[in-house]
Amino acid sequence: MIASATLAAEVKKKVRESGLVVWLDADRRYAGLVDALGRGDHGLPYPVVSFGGSYLELMLALEPYGSGLDEDHVLIHLPGLNKDTVRQTPVFELYEAGTVFEKA
Repeated sequence: MIASATLAAEVKKKVRESGLVVWLDADRRYAGLVDALGRGDHGLPYPVVSFGGSYLELMLALEPYGSGLDEDHVLIHLPGLNKDTVRQTPVFELYEAGTVFEKA
């Protein structure tokens, strides 16, 4: 669990510093940790939005963010996508606009 806490701290720092963070998780290894982050288990004070199979649902879940004057801090988890496959999706603009977080 130390590895999870360390990774959670790294994600928290990245979102705090960058605002919009897109986590590419091609192998879906980190879905459990992302779920825990979304529940607040690791003290992440920012919203977590994860792709669950529907791009429309993802875009609707993200609608409240990015419409104000202040920069929003949000973690977007994209399981099953990598830097090449994300290019063929409707979330490519978010990928381009945000800071990418990817773990090998």
